[in-house]
Amino acid sequence: MRKILLFTLVSMLCASSFFACSEETSETSSVPEAESEEIEESLEISEESIPVRPEYWGNTVYDIAEQPNSPKEVETHEMKVTKTSDSLYTITFTTDAGDHTVTVKETPWGTFNLGAWSLKADNKMHVFVSGSTDLEYVYRVSDKPSGGNIWSGGNHGNEVLISLELYNGETEEKIELNKGESVTVNKLHVIEKTKLLWCADTDGDGYGFRYKDKDSYEEKDIYAEVSRKYTFVGPEIKLNVDYKYIKDTYHYLSYTCMFPIEKKYGLYCDMIGKDGNLIKTIETLKVGKADYSGPMNSGNAATRVRIYGYTDKRYQFDVRVNTFADSLENQKNTFKTAFWDMNTSSNKLYFSKYDQNKSSKIPAGTEYHTECIWQFVFEKDAK
Repeated sequence: MRKILLFTLVSMLCASSFFACSEETSETSSVPEAESEEIEESLEISEESIPVRPEYWGNTVYDIAEQPNSPKEVETHEMKVTKTSDSLYTITFTTDAGDHTVTVKETPWGTFNLGAWSLKADNKMHVFVSGSTDLEYVYRVSDKPSGGNIWSGGNHGNEVLISLELYNGETEEKIELNKGESVTVNKLHVIEKTKLLWCADTDGDGYGFRYKDKDSYEEKDIYAEVSRKYTFVGPEIKLNVDYKYIKDTYHYLSYTCMFPIEKKYGLYCDMIGKDGNLIKTIETLKVGKADYSGPMNSGNAATRVRIYGYTDKRYQFDVRVNTFADSLENQKNTFKTAFWDMNTSSNKLYFSKYDQNKSSKIPAGTEYHTECIWQFVFEKDAK
């Protein structure tokens, strides 16, 4: 219709000006304009498909894969955020299941990690995650192809805090809290910048760099710069992480997303493939020897899992990794996704990356941008 109208207008102008205006000329003048409009519309659509992120977010593009049959993401949920102490933030909210508490706590080396997750319902306290170990990531790293497996990040030290900032995810206003103060928000962003190190464990405590050694690391010990971006919306926590490698680095089997859970609420794990279909259900033992000798239950090509227990199967957790390439290397290793029966009162989920038996070189300048989600799901009719 646009081409017909434009052709008519051009013809009338040509006639009124007593110039010979051929059909070829009129088509030449109308087609490029129409094509230009189509291109503009196409650009508008592609821009709309990119999520709008605040200025403080930094990197904005993540190679997100759709996960069929996964729960709908939570957009907003009222929460109370409290700076309980200089080393602890507490987030509380209510769902149909009851009253939840999630914590973000300081580690002995100065970074802040996700801590405990509990629920108070029917005058009972249900502790899903105790806060004793990590959820975010941990890397086995070396500065040489045949180097040792130095632990870095997560619950293993060798990571330095650069900054920690809280924002209202709806208004984009920065949140400043003194100890004991609270604020109510519907979406919370926590932006944490760190540096990953490969300091060797010289004192045999299982860690390289710890807070007690805060002045002992040097620039040569830093192999990557990291930006963690947490989005809290009540029963869902999303974590986007941006990694920038500043030195050639060699990785062995590492974990880019984890989830520790008490066996009472996490005895079973449904492994779900990227097509949304169930691969298998893993069942662990209710009791163990407290010696961490249970099976890893690894090798599952799952990009998403559903975890639930035997005490009350209504309480479930849906955990998924949405960046298949950057988080999992498209699961080309053999370990893949594991649900470790720790042979204690807990189990632990691992999404893995890199080979278990040989190193993978990550050249300086490489960037990775990952996304994972931990989501509490209340299945009222589950038995």
